[in-house]
Amino acid sequence: MNFAITSGQICALVGLNGIGKTTIIKSILGIIFPDSGSILIKNNDYKNYSSRDDIFYLPEKFAPNPNLTAREYINFVLSFYKVELNNDKLNKLIKDFNLPENFLTSRIGKYSKGMTQKLGLIAMVLSNRNLWILDEPTSGLDPMGRYELKKVLLNHAKNGGSILFSSHILSDVEEISDQVVILHNTKIMYDGTASDLKLKYNTQNCEEAFMKLCGYELEFK
Repeated sequence: MNFAITSGQICALVGLNGIGKTTIIKSILGIIFPDSGSILIKNNDYKNYSSRDDIFYLPEKFAPNPNLTAREYINFVLSFYKVELNNDKLNKLIKDFNLPENFLTSRIGKYSKGMTQKLGLIAMVLSNRNLWILDEPTSGLDPMGRYELKKVLLNHAKNGGSILFSSHILSDVEEISDQVVILHNTKIMYDGTASDLKLKYNTQNCEEAFMKLCGYELEFK
């Protein structure tokens, strides 16, 4: 299994449930260690903690301390990364994500799933990390939240950042990804662009191409 993520690009990791997407992400983060092979981050071995210092990870089940306020959580994250808070950027993100005025002072435990997810995304942007890794980032987001997420990811890549995200929503993958990596039967079955994927399987969209790759033939009547 071999693939690379380059600077300024968005890479989508796609596959059926239980195929190993989260395992790959946890391996990159050093949470688990593969039996063989190597993982390099900026040409440095991933086991070197400093090589992972420029990563922000947002898990699918993002669950910060419910007793903290959003401001307390953001301050905690930024102190961990040794980054100074940019209040102007924070206020703009709160507005862009359509969050209430009391968002920063409310306890996280009172948030909806979507609001909690938006908090994680805001912390990610403010962290100033180069490599963002997100596991099913649209989970719980409303349409406006999904739109703002895609805008944030595209802007980060435009500024030279790198992004790896897993998703089951192939319309999002098709819309924003520079690179699509498809896992099937514990192997990488495709690594390329969304447009080339559609061309290869002669389909109108990535969802149909993915189903063909997995051996399914769909007929809509």
